[in-house]
Amino acid sequence: MAETSIGGENVRFQATLWTTVLRARDAGGEEARGAMGRLVERYWKPLYFFARRRGLDVERAKDAAQGFFERVLDRDFLSGVAPEKGRFRSWLLAAMSHFLSDERERQMAAKRGGGRVVALDVETAERQFAGAGDTPERLFMRAWATETMARSMARLGAEWRDRGYDTLVRHLSGEAGSIRESAENLGVAEHDVKNRLHAMRVRLRELLRAEVSESVEDPSLVDEELAALFEALGR
Repeated sequence: MAETSIGGENVRFQATLWTTVLRARDAGGEEARGAMGRLVERYWKPLYFFARRRGLDVERAKDAAQGFFERVLDRDFLSGVAPEKGRFRSWLLAAMSHFLSDERERQMAAKRGGGRVVALDVETAERQFAGAGDTPERLFMRAWATETMARSMARLGAEWRDRGYDTLVRHLSGEAGSIRESAENLGVAEHDVKNRLHAMRVRLRELLRAEVSESVEDPSLVDEELAALFEALGR
């Protein structure tokens, strides 16, 4: 999945996901599809998991995810969308739930003749889905949180590639040995390892903040979104 271009104090100047949807609603054509790409990258897997847990088999869930994003390109479908109505993920989940409950829309996938919004890596998603429990809503939340964390970790890894990331990241996941072992591995003092780990944790939280800030227009909701993310991850 493509990484978001994010960074520090410029976060508030980014286009949010609300902006992306409104652009898709207002632009139409190829411009709308381009705007939707960013949305699909972030949310197709949580929505696919939601559909699977609602009882759809692999092919029907895949068609539902594709069909939903095609439907989002419909201006009538987006006519009532407004950022002030709440968190983006909450709107998206409610919209998908409504979509799946509509028998006519469920059957559209079988009748749809050609295009797809984006290729979905369903094989990988199914490996992750296997053994997953919980309600459709909680599974959606966990997938959303996991994908958000993965994008943030990928960005962190790119930034810290030449600063011992492969060794240090194991401490963030609780898989590493002692600080002394990491210091010896990196050829630095133990206090340097501790300082780097602190800096990495601070930067990771900044990256996560940037990610979740894309789904709200009101900055005051960012901390609540972070709390929801960590709760979904069980942290």
